[in-house]
Amino acid sequence: MPQNSETILLLEFGSNTCKVMLWDSHNAQVLVDYRLPLRLAAELSKRKELSENGVNSMISAIRDVQNRFKDARKIIAIGTQTLRKAKNAQQIVQKIKEKCGVTIKILSPQEEAQAAFKGVQASIKPKGNTIYFDIGGGSTEIIFAKDQRVYSARSYELGAVSLHQKFHCTTPISNCNYYHVQQEILRTIKPIKKNIENMVGSGGSVVTCAMVALGITQPNEDLINGHIIRRSAIIGQIQRYRALSAYEIAKIPGMDPSRADIILPAAMIIIGIMDLYQKPDFIASTKGVRHGMI
Repeated sequence: MPQNSETILLLEFGSNTCKVMLWDSHNAQVLVDYRLPLRLAAELSKRKELSENGVNSMISAIRDVQNRFKDARKIIAIGTQTLRKAKNAQQIVQKIKEKCGVTIKILSPQEEAQAAFKGVQASIKPKGNTIYFDIGGGSTEIIFAKDQRVYSARSYELGAVSLHQKFHCTTPISNCNYYHVQQEILRTIKPIKKNIENMVGSGGSVVTCAMVALGITQPNEDLINGHIIRRSAIIGQIQRYRALSAYEIAKIPGMDPSRADIILPAAMIIIGIMDLYQKPDFIASTKGVRHGMI
């Protein structure tokens, strides 16, 4: 990387991963975009405090990217659902500021939803009444927009990791646990608007489902971004995941091994949203919160 470059490094600490993106502000393009599996949601205690191990994993992630991208002009760090829930969030922010010189901004649910919408809008702009959903490890954001204007945004404490933990979703999943996850989704998510013309989905689990549907083993933005995923494809994946162990799921072409144990509840959230709005398909987006923040 050249000296005095116009690059911005953005770290998004989610419930399941830390997303790292290097942005060239001069040429308006993404130079690097990858995920570090942290599973911060698993480090929340019963008292809703993030463990020392969780905080240290965040510090290690920041120091790693600082060493990798020493010439970045600016570092932006944001946190989402797990850090919103953590009762020791302010102490975490202070400790990371002292140790790394980086200030983490913890997004409100509304800020996260708006950022997810702006990120998707960078490349996908459907016309008419559209539902956008972004599935994370600890929360799901649903946005209703018409053309390019947001009319309503909601955040639900319902994510792939949180469902996996709450209902002890061992694999293969039992019929009882599957039913409980299904009912939790139905109880939690409520419709924002009727007469929806389009549906767009984003988030790591959505990208993974798209890769499995396409049968590709490496992320390919040209193939995934804008790809239409049919309801039948997600139903087929759910049926497949229900019968397999996490070890077997990890071997499926297109599967991200770090998501093998949580992909079933994520796919069930997708189906829950599609059925709520009676949509036979949705458009997959590789963009998300970090793109919207930039």
